[in-house]
Amino acid sequence: DTIPCSKWFENCLETMKTHEGLLGTIGLIYHSPKGYRPNTRYGWGDINNEETMRVDIVGHAWFFKREWLSAFWRELPPVGVEVIGEDMHFSYMIQKYLGLNTYVPPHPKDDKEMWGSTKGWEMGTEANALSFVQKNIQLMEVYHSDLVSRGFKLINHG
Repeated sequence: DTIPCSKWFENCLETMKTHEGLLGTIGLIYHSPKGYRPNTRYGWGDINNEETMRVDIVGHAWFFKREWLSAFWRELPPVGVEVIGEDMHFSYMIQKYLGLNTYVPPHPKDDKEMWGSTKGWEMGTEANALSFVQKNIQLMEVYHSDLVSRGFKLINHG
């Protein structure tokens, strides 16, 4: 649900050389194991990370090795969260089954061509975006708690 900038794929390939894991354009670090919010967001949005940043989950676009996709399907998300919980689900599945972490490649302020989104603010944050609809936020809270109860190790609470 984004349009990558011109150096995004190159950025991901370079990042994979030193940080093999699930990569994405926006990453969240949770402040509490009890809920989806509050969190701190890294990538093209609120905090531009100059270096690769380990995060709890990533969204807007994923970059990963093809053979890792099977991990996504080893456990199905509960009915009702499959549309809004896929980012949490994939980060948990690759952590649980592949022992991999989740990262946001560098999004330097002085080189926006390396960013994962050209129009993130215009296309991914409007009022009707899934992550801004109140009932979806509630579902994300429930799924977040469910994953933590099943063993999802969060950076600050693992």
